[in-house]
Amino acid sequence: MVKLNKTDEAVVAALRKAGKGLTLAEIADASGEAPKKVFKSSRPIAEMFKGNNIETRIEWPSQDC
Repeated sequence: MVKLNKTDEAVVAALRKAGKGLTLAEIADASGEAPKKVFKSSRPIAEMFKGNNIETRIEWPSQDC
């Protein structure tokens, strides 16, 4: 099992509270953490779900924005 730090726990709490997928900026706003910290915490969080047959994907915003 992966040990989570305070930033990881804040990100997980924000995602659980939202109940839906969020963008990096939305997670940063909801968790109160800097976007760079949220991005760095994505790996330990992904490790939590590794091997659980959960489909994960990353969607990049379109260039039209």
